[in-house]
Amino acid sequence: MGLSQATMNAIARAQKATSVSTASVGSKAFAESFEKGYEEQVEKLKKEEEKLEQSKTNSLNTLEELTSLGTKLGKFGPEGEKILKAAKDRIYETYDLNSQFDQTVKQREIMAEVRKELEPFAETNLYLTSVMESNTTKTLDKSMAEVKNFAGTEFNKYEVLQALGENHEVVDRENIRTFIGEGDDRKEITIKISDLKTQDFAVSNKDLDLQKQYLTAVETFVRDARQSNFTNAQVENMVDKYVMNLDQASKKDLLYNYFSVDLSEQAANIEEGQNIYKDVLKSRMMENITSRYSYNFQKPDSNQNKINQYKQLFSDIDKITFGAGAGQQALGLEGNITKLSNLPSNYSIFEETSTDRDTGVTTPTGSFTIRNNSGGADIRVSKDIKLQDLKNKLKGSYRQQSINLGDDFGFFGLPIIN
Repeated sequence: MGLSQATMNAIARAQKATSVSTASVGSKAFAESFEKGYEEQVEKLKKEEEKLEQSKTNSLNTLEELTSLGTKLGKFGPEGEKILKAAKDRIYETYDLNSQFDQTVKQREIMAEVRKELEPFAETNLYLTSVMESNTTKTLDKSMAEVKNFAGTEFNKYEVLQALGENHEVVDRENIRTFIGEGDDRKEITIKISDLKTQDFAVSNKDLDLQKQYLTAVETFVRDARQSNFTNAQVENMVDKYVMNLDQASKKDLLYNYFSVDLSEQAANIEEGQNIYKDVLKSRMMENITSRYSYNFQKPDSNQNKINQYKQLFSDIDKITFGAGAGQQALGLEGNITKLSNLPSNYSIFEETSTDRDTGVTTPTGSFTIRNNSGGADIRVSKDIKLQDLKNKLKGSYRQQSINLGDDFGFFGLPIIN
């Protein structure tokens, strides 16, 4: 079995360090003295070498963690490596401590300090990664454009975050920078790393689920409007209720990110709580719906109106009764034509008379004319006509109109009294 590396190192060190004076000893004594001193020195140095090797072994995890931290620095690599190199040098210095316990405690202190120093870099990398992802996927919330002069610049928040997502550079341990514009108009923007943790720099993304819900609502409204032939007022009522149930943030999200409507200028000039978002969103939603659906305005059918009028007249005719005179009972189904009650207002009754040529005397003939003041045909009846016969005669005068309009008015299945 070969010698360990610690033993080999100890022999080498002992060879250099062992010095025995030969001036006062014989050759045999010298040999024995040298051999003993040499062995003792080798053993001592071997233990020191083994202790050093053990210290290195025990530090491997710590050194590997330092290396791992270095892989997560991103663009902060150069700045982070300065911190990591200094930390490794301090780790090596712990090998000189007498106990493993002291070494471990000291190394943990060093690692805690390193993590604290690197923490802003890690947080910044996570932030910049999220901004880059949002910029790549085109999901940055455009309503952030309403935050003017962001981070002390002449640009709005959306422009600054979009620029960070497209390009950024590390200035030093405390600052990063990005650029907006091209050529002579290119502007440099420097941002403190510590500011990225504040709420002002919070990244807002468009709500894709909200857009899906909106599209579903439009499809539903279009379908319902088509099926029920809704008027524009009815469609508007549905849209009003939908928009009313959205909070302000959702209204802004849809306007900026779905409709690409920039209201930042208008919003800056109105008091909070104004209805600009509601009004504009309602208008856009109405356009979405009415572009796919239009109310089928149906002009009133003049024939149907006439049919309805005749049916109403027939209903009024059915209410006619023979009334009673003063102190008399109602005459029921038979009676005096002159005592009709509930005769529709478009009718007038005239008693027929006859004048004797010789005497000039006028006498009743026993017949009556019922005149239709609405332009219909006159009807001639006797004084003692039965009530139902009278009603049938009145209705029967509209037979030709029934034929012309193609409707029986609810009557012409009955026999017509001529």
